[in-house]
Amino acid sequence: MKKVIALCTSLLLATALTGCGNSSTDNSSTAQTSISSESNKNKSQETEKVIVDPFDKVAYHIPEFEINGAGEQEKKIYPNDLAIILDASESPFGDNMTFTYSVESADQNEIIIKARANTDEIEDFLEESNYKVEETEKTFSIATADLKTQLISSNLITDDNKKKIIETMTDCIQSDTENTDGTSEYTIEKLYIKIPEASTQFGVAEKELNSSIYLDKDSFENKYVNKAKINFQGALCFGIFGIFKDSENNYYSVSEYEIPVRFTQGIVDEDSLSFTKIPYIDVQPNPDYKFPDEKSAYDKLISVHDYENRAFSSENYIIEEIPID
Repeated sequence: MKKVIALCTSLLLATALTGCGNSSTDNSSTAQTSISSESNKNKSQETEKVIVDPFDKVAYHIPEFEINGAGEQEKKIYPNDLAIILDASESPFGDNMTFTYSVESADQNEIIIKARANTDEIEDFLEESNYKVEETEKTFSIATADLKTQLISSNLITDDNKKKIIETMTDCIQSDTENTDGTSEYTIEKLYIKIPEASTQFGVAEKELNSSIYLDKDSFENKYVNKAKINFQGALCFGIFGIFKDSENNYYSVSEYEIPVRFTQGIVDEDSLSFTKIPYIDVQPNPDYKFPDEKSAYDKLISVHDYENRAFSSENYIIEEIPID
């Protein structure tokens, strides 16, 4: 009996030892897996790059006025005279990386500028900071409808604009001293505009340029400025012509005078509406402004305008008649 009890005790002890062994092995495996997972997580966090948009806060500004060489304020008007300032001063890399700006096109409808971030200049900085740049190009599109422009499209001759133009032209005709007695009535017969062809690309001083980085002298914080300036330079000539008739069947030619007609966001600037009569026979001091027929009035308008602007190529322009009603 004692032998049987001893045998049972031995078997129970062996079973307990075997269970303890298995439990010890499982705990060791779990611990190793946990340590390995934590190590991989830390490694991933160390190598993961921070994605930065280099064009964040890159913006353009179009000044309405600039000071010329004589110290006078000049209006900046598209397309012959316009400036676009591209400012990357507040961008993530504005202190130490230049941008390249290219004018892809500039026509009657929009100006398209492509910007390129020159990340090759800051490769070491990106690596040290654990930064990554995915997009190095961005396109800016500027609608000409949002600008101050000259007469670049017949779309600018809206009903309201046309009414103001004709009224000012009529005032010009009625200012003729020989008709102050009010015996003559004037009616507009034809309205013409001279505009660039639809395919015309307007010119800039430089089609591609890099931004400049310099210390802001007006700042007390060692702040850097990162800017580029696109200057438009053109020799394009525009025109608005009117042909009037009086109650005695005499015809008159009227054209813009001294300054081109301007539009701000598609609305004509009334202070730019300045017209003059074109004389039929220019004999001073009493020129004759009366033309015998409509064709003579039209031919003189075109010849005078072409002569005064003979430096410009007429191949880039079209004459378009605008319906009166």
